[in-house]
Parts: sequence; C-alpha cells; structure tokens
Amino acid sequence: MTAWPDNAPYALCLTHDVDHVTRRLYQRLWRGARCGPAVALREFRDTAATLGRRSSAWNFERLAELEDAYQVRSTFLFLDETAKGFGPKYWGRYRFADPSVASVIRELDAGGWEIGLHGSLFSYNSPALLEQEKDRLERIVGHPVVSGRQHYLRLEEGVTFALYDRLGLTVDSTRGYSHKPYDGRYGVMPYTPEGSGVVELPITLMDTIGLENPAIRRRSEEVVADIAGQGGVVTLDWHQCVCNATLFPERLGFYKDVLCEARRQGAWISTMGKIASHWRKGDLS
Repeated sequence: MTAWPDNAPYALCLTHDVDHVTRRLYQRLWRGARCGPAVALREFRDTAATLGRRSSAWNFERLAELEDAYQVRSTFLFLDETAKGFGPKYWGRYRFADPSVASVIRELDAGGWEIGLHGSLFSYNSPALLEQEKDRLERIVGHPVVSGRQHYLRLEEGVTFALYDRLGLTVDSTRGYSHKPYDGRYGVMPYTPEGSGVVELPITLMDTIGLENPAIRRRSEEVVADIAGQGGVVTLDWHQCVCNATLFPERLGFYKDVLCEARRQGAWISTMGKIASHWRKGDLS
C-alpha cells in the first residue's frame, strides 16, 4: 500500500500563482532586452497575435481546458498587492474585486478548481494585512479559503505559520526555491512546520528556474522522478501567465509532460487543500 488514494504511487500537486493578468508593453520590452533576440521576437509575435484580444497573460481558460482534458484540478493562488514601487515585483497589478477577475475566480471555483491566497509582499508578518487580503478573496469566492503561498516566497520563522494558524489558512506551499529545483531539505512528504497546525507542501519546481536550458530541464526531470520514486508529493508552481505556447513553449511543454507522465503512472493529481486534508487523515509523517 502507498500513502495515497487508490494506491497511487505518488501525488502531484498542481498550483498556479496569479501574479499578474496583463502584459504591458514595458514588460515585453524589458523581457526582450534581458533575454535576447529570440525572446524579443516571441514577444513581438505575441503582441501582434493578441492585438485587440484578451491579454496573453490571462490563460485561465487555456489552463482549465488542459487540466479538464486530464480530468484533474489545480489550485489558483490570487494576489491582491498593495505595496508601492517600480519594477517586476509590482507589474500587472489587479484587484480581486475587478469584475473580470472576480468572474474568473467564481468560474474556476464552480468548476472544481481550488482558490487560494497568494499573500502580498508585506503580508507575511502583518496580521492585519493578510487578514484583509483573505477577507477580500473570501467575499469574492463566497466561502473560506484555506490554502496559501506568500509572494516571492517570503516567510518569517516563528511568525508566518502562526499567522496562518490564526487566520484559518491550514495549508501552505511557500518553502522551496524560485531559482533552482527543490533540494529535499524538508523531505518529500507534507509536514507541519514549527509545531503549527499548517500543512506545508514544499515547492518541487517553479517555472522560473530556467527550463529553457537543457541541463536544467534534465535536472528538473530527475528531481521529479526522484520524489515520485520515493512515493512523495511533487508540487509544481506554474504561474498562469507563462502557460502560453508562443512566449514560453519550454515552460508550458514541461508542465504538460509532467502532467501526462503522472497520469500514465497512475499518480494522484490534486489540489493543495485536498492533499493536505488527506495527509491529516492518514498522518503520513
């Protein structure tokens, strides 16, 4: 017997940080200048293809169709950033109450996707700010939100998880890296950090680690295979804005490959909330 439902060999947790929902011209110019002519050409082609249409950062319908085809559901973590500044950290701001955002939140929730909170830059140690953000999101979705991840993976030891406990956020997926694959330091199973009641699902891979590099892709495949071979939980953090075959073919392709292989291997593919709930019932630590 394995630790997962229906004797699945391992679990795959699919998550999407919703950092921004639009792509502005300055974002395109910045990425093109930073990443070189090939990427600049992709940005130009995407700009031409999306003139007068929905932003190529939106991608909610595209992701929902992809996951629906595999009969799986994921967790979308929405961000209500109020910090002021300039640069990539502050691009593409949106509010939960924006009509189009509120509508897609409700549609995803009604379709069985989990809605979670992507805590803003300075909410990781601010009870008032995190509570406000959670309340705003819950007013949109119409029921309690239990899953969270802090923006830019910001945590304060002894503070953030206690804050999650207090506010009723029972599962988190902030520990991990945005620049490299997971190194296994917290193990391969869910766990409860710092004596809290919060279940932590460490990030196995984030789409930002450089999958365009063949060596990094191979290493990422090895990390996924290693955790799967140990019967653990593989947690993917794929921003919905990169699920675009024109701009980010390597990142979207990798996501599809992991999903396809997990389905072929009979893995249990689920959301943060459901995986944490199963872990609590079985106490898999």
